[in-house]
Amino acid sequence: MYEELSDAWAEAHDGKESLFTDEAQAHLYGHVAGAARAINITPLFWKKYHKGQMTIRQTFSAVVRLINDEWWIVQFKAQRMRWHESLLIASGEVNKDRSPYASKSAIRDVHSRRLANLEYLKSCELENKVTGERIGLISKVMGVFRIPRSGVWS
Repeated sequence: MYEELSDAWAEAHDGKESLFTDEAQAHLYGHVAGAARAINITPLFWKKYHKGQMTIRQTFSAVVRLINDEWWIVQFKAQRMRWHESLLIASGEVNKDRSPYASKSAIRDVHSRRLANLEYLKSCELENKVTGERIGLISKVMGVFRIPRSGVWS
């Protein structure tokens, strides 16, 4: 893919010398790295590419990895492990009784999802169509989890 894109760039921009510019390499990197992002793999220097701060040296370094078979094997194995861990967490296999282990990134993902859900609940309201009274949805949801006053269940 990189070779074909390089040849097309060279034909369109006055020869192979035009390939040795930051602009040309960033363009080529964008296409090759975009294919990696399509399968949820973040290539080296992806953030710098989006900020427009990549140098030609960084681009070469990143492209060498993107066309290296061994690099892809490592990336696919890591992705498989992340998916496997997510499935274990989603199916309830990771808990205090079974296996208490979860990676930091998985814990961060679960935490961020919970915070996003909480923010969504805070932004919603329930409205009584008859009286027009509005109540925050979060107060009703949190009310479900409250412990009853003593004496109610005694």
